Amino acid sequence: MPTELALLPFVESAMQRGRVAGQAAGLWQFIPSTGKLYQLDQNLWRDERRDVLESTRAALDYCRSCTTTSAIAPCAGCLQLR
Repeated sequence: MPTELALLPFVESAMQRGRVAGQAAGLWQFIPSTGKLYQLDQNLWRDERRDVLESTRAALDYCRSCTTTSAIAPCAGCLQLR
C-alpha cells in the first residue's frame, strides 16, 4: 500500500474508529450504503465499517474501482494505485 494511501485515515477520521460525520463510520468513513456495496456487514451486533482490517480491505477495493470506472472520478489517494 502506498504511504499516501496508508495516511488517508488520518485525514478522513483523525484515526477514530467511531462515527465522525453524519452516518459515516470507521477509519475510512464509509456511509451505510457504500459499506454494503463493499461487503461490510452492518447489523445490531457488528458494524464492519469500524473493523480496521475489513474496512481497509473495502477501502482498497473502492480505490481499485475508482481507477477502473470512468463514471467515478478517482480520489487523490486512489491515484497512487495506478
